[in-house]
Amino acid sequence: MKPVVVLDSNALHGLKALSGSDFKKALALAHAGRIRLVVPDVVVRELSRQAAKEVSDKYAANRNTANNLRTVAEEARAVGISVGQLPDPMKAPRTERADFHAAISKYLHSWDVETPDYPDLSVEDVLERDLDGRKPFAPSGKGLRDTLIWETIRQLCAALVVVPSQVV
Repeated sequence: MKPVVVLDSNALHGLKALSGSDFKKALALAHAGRIRLVVPDVVVRELSRQAAKEVSDKYAANRNTANNLRTVAEEARAVGISVGQLPDPMKAPRTERADFHAAISKYLHSWDVETPDYPDLSVEDVLERDLDGRKPFAPSGKGLRDTLIWETIRQLCAALVVVPSQVV
């Protein structure tokens, strides 16, 4: 049985993580069939949220900078200083989380990475875990995504055929 590597959003944070050398090595190992690389869909969705926010934030910052530059140029023109033609601020592209999710999923699948969907568990079970304060829930109730990742890993492990000599 080849090693199973499960990555969560602590290991994969932001788009930069997907293009980093360590992740590229893991992708190459998965594509070569040396490891079974798993990124739960809840992690892909979190990466999608981070990517959409990062792109949106960068475009907003660019717009703010362009508006500030336009203000300075108007002030300069008012006293007879020519600053030339200013470019229009860039129009932000669509930054829908669903678009990023589809693109990231497609990228991962092209490298033979598994992205298992949500685990099979009831809302009642999750709520009971939260209200009982069981890990990974915090007293504040924070921990839903961690719970989904945890349960995805538990179901993945339950489906493995394990030979005692292969357990490390």
